[in-house]
Amino acid sequence: ITSDPRVQSEVLYLFITYAYESKSDRMARGFFKAIVSTIQSEPDVSFNITNLLNLALYFMAESDLEVRKEAAQLVHWMSTRFFRIQQSTFQLGASSQCSD
Repeated sequence: ITSDPRVQSEVLYLFITYAYESKSDRMARGFFKAIVSTIQSEPDVSFNITNLLNLALYFMAESDLEVRKEAAQLVHWMSTRFFRIQQSTFQLGASSQCSD
């Protein structure tokens, strides 16, 4: 991907659109995997976080287990990169209790 942030955003937007609108599930998964690979390997790529989060959540409902895992990894990557949340934040400890 080019180093121009505007072009990066446009290319990723097109890939996101293709991932949603591909007539073939296999092509949609391919576009999604390309997006995940690019985002995780090139941390300076410009993108709209809302669009990317929506896409990841969309692909979490995918029938292919590998794609669901990649979607979960992408959400985790975004949470640690943008919200500084550790994976353990989402796990409830055995000693968690609610009191009135």
